[in-house]
Formats: sequence, structure tokens, C-alpha cells
Amino acid sequence: MKHPEAFIKNRLIKAFVNHAGFDAARFILQRVIVSMIIPAAMMKKLALTIDSYFKSYIPRMGKGVAGYLYHFKRKLAEDIIAVNLSFENTVNLIEKKVTIRGKENIDSALSSKKGIILLGAHFGSIILGTMSMLKACFDSASFPRPRASFPRPRASFSGRSIHMCTEPDMIRFPENLKRLKEAVRVYNTALYFILTDKKGHDIAHDMINALDRGNIISTNMDVLRGGSDTYQFTLFGKARVTLPALMGAVKVACMTEAAILPWYMVRDGGGFVLTCEAPVFAGETGDRGSSRPQSGAHAAVAEKLRGLLEQWIIRNPEQWVYWDRFGKRLVR
Repeated sequence: MKHPEAFIKNRLIKAFVNHAGFDAARFILQRVIVSMIIPAAMMKKLALTIDSYFKSYIPRMGKGVAGYLYHFKRKLAEDIIAVNLSFENTVNLIEKKVTIRGKENIDSALSSKKGIILLGAHFGSIILGTMSMLKACFDSASFPRPRASFPRPRASFSGRSIHMCTEPDMIRFPENLKRLKEAVRVYNTALYFILTDKKGHDIAHDMINALDRGNIISTNMDVLRGGSDTYQFTLFGKARVTLPALMGAVKVACMTEAAILPWYMVRDGGGFVLTCEAPVFAGETGDRGSSRPQSGAHAAVAEKLRGLLEQWIIRNPEQWVYWDRFGKRLVR
């Protein structure tokens, strides 16, 4: 087949997603379509790479690479479904399949008058996880609901808007954009996008402007590519890595005194469990307004988030989908 992606998009996706239901669609996509778009040689190379990482950093996994490959394929299938779901089906799926732990932490962060950074990681289905996290914020009694329009709020908008850090491709899916517009209408909020294909200082500028107005930013701490920050972390006791996205979030939080709300979502049986950790208030470290988290008390904020990420990976190593990019951030 010359263009399998085009065939998938035009002939199969809508039929699977709209009529088969989530579980059936995921099964079909995982078993049939994923094998069509990922060459066997690529999967074999990926398996060898992941196996070497598990043996080096998480020996208890043993032959856990089989579990990783299963979740890797399942994640691809779920992402295809997630970007093609309507708003109504997305809400129904979240309410049926996602269990949220730590709702009190969401309420605590939203009760703050400062901006909030929802800081996730690439576990399970990250698209569905992000939607679930935003819905949890919308459903909180602490989330204000002023009148707003899409994509820009009215001049009188006085509540919190959502600013999603995302790759441009994610807002090019018509169904995905339509769903987000419907969420804005139903939840009476405003939505912006911070596109991650821009330069680092431009992204930071957009984030600071949003947080200074008490708004909410959704991003991920474990993005391993891009960025120029050379601050080094230690993972698993011996792997030296740079995490530019995490460092960027800490810098911005320190400058704006924003609350950081770490979260992640993993598969659990036939559903998902989304866990919200206690919020981290970077502005309370005693060095307010600084953009240098590697100095003074702000280093503790960065290390605390690193520790959370490491705990999440150790608990669910086969569900962290960024093992395939891990080597690019290792400091040799």
C-alpha cells in the first residue's frame, strides 16, 4: 500500500471510532493498523533498545520489554481514537474509564489566586490523560465559569483560561479542534494554544503572560527533545539526563510564583487511573522572581519534580512511552 496513513484516515478511523466503541476500536487498531504503519524491523530495533535500558536502569523488569511493546502499540491505537472522538464521546469515555485520585490536590491548586501549571508525563494515553485532567479541573467547584468565546475571551473575561502547550499537528485534526471548541462552550471558559515549534524564549514568554494573569497551563515535564537548558539530573541513581521541559516549567513557575500540579495517568485493567500529586508552590522557596532554578532553594523544586517522575517510571516502567527517546538526553 503506497500511503497507508491516508487509507487509515479516510476509510477506517471514523467507522471504528464512531461505531465500534472504544474497546473494540482500540483492539482493531492495535492488532491491524499499528502493524501496517510500523515496520517489523523498527519494532525489533525498538525492542533491543528498550531491553538494554531496562537491564541497565530497572533490572527488576527482567523481560519487561514485551510489556512495553504492548503498551506502546496500545498507546498508538488510543491516540488515533482520542483525536477522532467527538466531545460527547470523549466525556462519556472519561466518565466510564478514568478513575481520578487526588481531587483534593486539584481543588487546593485551583483555590490559589496564582497561575497553575498542570505538569504531566507521557504515560498511558497522554491525549486522553490531558483531556481527563482538564475535565477534572472544569468539574472542580473551585474553577470559575465566566462567559467566554472561542478562541479569544471577551474583553470582560475575568476568570481562568486554559493554555495548552501542544505540537501544531494536534490542532490540525478537525474532530479534535471541534471537540475543544465544544468544551469551551460547555464549560464556559476560554482556550489558547502555546505551540511548541517556536523558540524556547518565545514559549516561555507566552507561558509567563498566561500565568501572570492567573491562568492555567497544560504541559509535560518529560519532553526529552528540544530546549537548550544544560542542567543535569540523575535518574535511577546513575543516568545523567537533561530535562528541558521540566526546567522550563520550574523557571516560569519561579518567576510568576505559580503553583505546579504534577499528574500522570496509567492503564489499570480495562480502564485508567489518573493520579494528581500535591501541588508544588515554587514561589514559596524564598527566592521570588528568579529565573535561575539551578541556584538556591529553587533547585529543590526541580529535584522534587525529578523525584516524582522517577517514582512514576519505576512504578510503571512499561507504560512510560518515552523510553524510545531516552538515549537522546543521556549525558555521555
